[in-house]
Amino acid sequence: MEHKTKSFSLIELLVVAAVFVLVTSITVGLFVTSIKTQRNILKQQELMDEVSYVMEYMSRAIRMAKLDSSGCTSVDVFESTGSNIKFKNYSHDCQEFFLDNTDKKLKEDKNGANDLTSDNLQINLFNVHLEGEEPYSSSDMQQPRITLFLDVQHADESSVKLQIQTTISQRDLDIE
Repeated sequence: MEHKTKSFSLIELLVVAAVFVLVTSITVGLFVTSIKTQRNILKQQELMDEVSYVMEYMSRAIRMAKLDSSGCTSVDVFESTGSNIKFKNYSHDCQEFFLDNTDKKLKEDKNGANDLTSDNLQINLFNVHLEGEEPYSSSDMQQPRITLFLDVQHADESSVKLQIQTTISQRDLDIE
């Protein structure tokens, strides 16, 4: 009476090991890819959150701008060179938003310069376009409108970039 022992051949063991390594490597690859994607999404969300805050902050200040008779600006309400905007704010202080090209941050000058953006952002472009900036002239009876444009990316030089534009007008009409 012969006892046959059942065992696996070397080829069967190699096939099983190869399938195990293949399945494991695919699983690890998917896991690593999902972590990279999640990091990218978190950077995009951080970028959106901060840019939304900055745009809303500037918009609120610009909407509440007052006529300037104190000499803060050389015009009635808003003054801009294209990369900044200067105006008299609701508390009658001279306020300015501008891009500091040395550290690529948006700054606010209101009784001293303060950063509006964190070290996590790099502002590539800040552009201001004014329309109807002289509300009392006979040739332009339009309410002043300011269009702000930002080109922003995450500071780690990643591919996380954002371009955003908004147009704002004063809340109070400039009527004599």
